Amino acid sequence: MYLTCATINRLQQSARQALGDCCDMHRNVMTLYPHVQCLEARKSGGVLFRTMEQRGDTLLYLMSETQPDFSGVEWLNSSSARVRDVAPLRSVLATGKTLRFDLLAHPSKKVNAERKNSARVFLRTEDERKQWLARQGEKYGFSVDASQEKLILDLHGKRSTGPMYLKAVQFNGILRVTDPDMFWKGYTQGIGAEKSYGLGMLLLSAV
Repeated sequence: MYLTCATINRLQQSARQALGDCCDMHRNVMTLYPHVQCLEARKSGGVLFRTMEQRGDTLLYLMSETQPDFSGVEWLNSSSARVRDVAPLRSVLATGKTLRFDLLAHPSKKVNAERKNSARVFLRTEDERKQWLARQGEKYGFSVDASQEKLILDLHGKRSTGPMYLKAVQFNGILRVTDPDMFWKGYTQGIGAEKSYGLGMLLLSAV
């Protein structure tokens, strides 16, 4: 697995358009993996992504099974891209390991889950979202020692079926690994719903 960080070139029109349309950003990201050709390309290529403002730059983080191909790409400053093989990290993610985390996610639940026309709805209260994060930890092998909501974002996009709208929450905090194998799954495959639109990628750093 590879973790990539590159600066988005906001002077480029397609970059500005993608930053305002999460569906366009998904399409832009998948052009970096031209070898992945199937209906569920993002999932089959193990691709997660996240955009983040940092020190005046707009950064794109990528997690993927193969390295991205920057050939002919203008919407990223590919010359400054940093690509890291994260496979060695797995050996240090032992039970009890504590890490700082940053997660942009869509805390939600399914309504009428037993029906074909079930819908996913955003959790409206901070307490519900805190419980959602704890459940994700149980599912993906970690406990949340401390967390806070940094901000709530509105995401917009245009799909072939019409416009779409999502709410996303940025969580910061400290987690503790309880099951290394399940934690690795969450780290490399993402957490929660709507991963195609830049959500679910777990960013980690030392405590």
